[in-house]
Amino acid sequence: MSIFTLWVSFGMLTIFNVTNLIVPHFGWRGIWWLHLILLAIFLVVFVSVITSPEKQENSEKEYSQPKVSILEGVKSLGAWL
Repeated sequence: MSIFTLWVSFGMLTIFNVTNLIVPHFGWRGIWWLHLILLAIFLVVFVSVITSPEKQENSEKEYSQPKVSILEGVKSLGAWL
């Protein structure tokens, strides 16, 4: 949670200072364009760096879980307490 909180604070500090430079030249729409450009950059970085995990065929067979009935869960006293 502290890492997330740090990035939110850092982002707010950055955009408040950058806004003072962008708004006089491009207006409030310049902030939206800046965010669009940053979104495109981070999307390209994300797609190029992050890979999806590969499925392992053996793990699905070994660790299959039994099917759970929702009706049994509703009937359980522990669920209601």
